[in-house]
Amino acid sequence: MFSKFLLCAALAAVCPLLALTPLKLASQPLPVESNQQFVLCAANIGGAALDVTLRFVDVRSGATVATRSLKLAPAGKAPSPDPCLAVDAAQIFAAPTVLPAAATSAGQGVSSPLVVGMVMVHQPSFSFSPRLKAVTASLQVRAPGANGIQTVSTFALDLANVGIKRH
Repeated sequence: MFSKFLLCAALAAVCPLLALTPLKLASQPLPVESNQQFVLCAANIGGAALDVTLRFVDVRSGATVATRSLKLAPAGKAPSPDPCLAVDAAQIFAAPTVLPAAATSAGQGVSSPLVVGMVMVHQPSFSFSPRLKAVTASLQVRAPGANGIQTVSTFALDLANVGIKRH
């Protein structure tokens, strides 16, 4: 009996040191055209502060184009300052190729990048709190128009995009 208690105590002491993989929200891969701008924003709609990382990745080259980590204040509290990450087409086209296969496909005329916006919610170690389901995000594609920069498309992201059943 005492040995089982010691085993449980040892596991309880070690478990907080182990981190879970963050929950991820991702957009569909979007084609990139010159003069476009992509803006990824996250919002906390729960009752606890959340640490998130916003990231743009070129799925054809494997390059991380831009990344930003921030803490989102709980809903109803003072809003988080600028919870967005913006990247323009020039930055995406200039991103280095990470995957060897991408360089090969670029030589075959498949050089137009596809960008994905991702929001990663960093979970406290072994926390399965429903508060982690309280984040939402959107990705806007903007381009120059007759009246300046205009939103061309908006994509809503939520936990349903990663196969987690919402309650």
